Amino acid sequence: MKLILSFFCAFLIIFAASGQNIAVDHQLKGLTIRSSVVDGDSGLLGTKGEKKGGGCVYGLNNKGKWTALNKGKALSPDVEDVQAVAIVTADIYLAGTWKNGLFISENKGKSWEKLLAFPSQDIRSIQVSPHSQLIYAVTMDKGILKSFDNGYTWVTCTADSIIKSTGAWSIEIDPENDSIVYAMSFSGAVLRSIDQGCSWQSVLTHDGIMFYDLAISSVNSAKIWAAGANDSSGVFYFSYDRGEHWFITKNIPNITMNEVVVIEQLEYVIAGSWGQGCYLMRNDYNWTKIEGIAFDTTTDMWIQNDSILHVFTWGDGVYRIDLSEL
Repeated sequence: MKLILSFFCAFLIIFAASGQNIAVDHQLKGLTIRSSVVDGDSGLLGTKGEKKGGGCVYGLNNKGKWTALNKGKALSPDVEDVQAVAIVTADIYLAGTWKNGLFISENKGKSWEKLLAFPSQDIRSIQVSPHSQLIYAVTMDKGILKSFDNGYTWVTCTADSIIKSTGAWSIEIDPENDSIVYAMSFSGAVLRSIDQGCSWQSVLTHDGIMFYDLAISSVNSAKIWAAGANDSSGVFYFSYDRGEHWFITKNIPNITMNEVVVIEQLEYVIAGSWGQGCYLMRNDYNWTKIEGIAFDTTTDMWIQNDSILHVFTWGDGVYRIDLSEL
């Protein structure tokens, strides 16, 4: 309980949900959060500025506050947009940028160095295996790459003939088997590889829809959820067998879904959107807007300690809610 209470020591907002008053911690107001990761009590986020020199990285400290790393400076004077962040070890962090390549820190973000040998300047997503040193990175022009040495060197996963088709918005690793990986391709499909990215299969498509995010159960990784959207509406799918079969959810709210997280212990599903806020679905399949999150455009969501929801926004910082109080 001490850990949860420490998260709500500043910028508190109160909103009503299910007849209860719930504390919402709102930090970094006015900032555009482009990327994030929360792992245990640690976290990183990358920002997008309005011009060069605005792409910074923040860390989550043990008091639950986001503080600027690298002495508050951008990764370099040219960096505008930090599109991907990753915690590799307790000391080693990675940050992927738009147009400026991949950066590494060996001292918990106190300083950063550009990895000149990384083959792409545009990194969209980085995911670290929970079981090994395997790391996947999604790029726009080189497809999906992987590293086995904490991100110092990288190899291309795919043959040159399919690099363009594996360009993706995001990527997710099966927590039980890091040879299984899913990519939300710019072609609109959810792609799956079962051999560490050496080959890929399209496992889900929906006409006119781009899939942006995929959630994998922490209890049984065969269970996955996929969220997608076009300019005016969204779709939400579920699979119980790692994407072999899919079921579409019919009664979703009319939002352009771009993020999904699942808390099976609480039987909650939370969906974010491009402009209509965040919604929570309980096990009765009824969706309710989370009114305490006042900003409507979501860029990422994470669950911490099975109950703390982190919502990162395009333009208004970070919101955190203790879902166990709902």
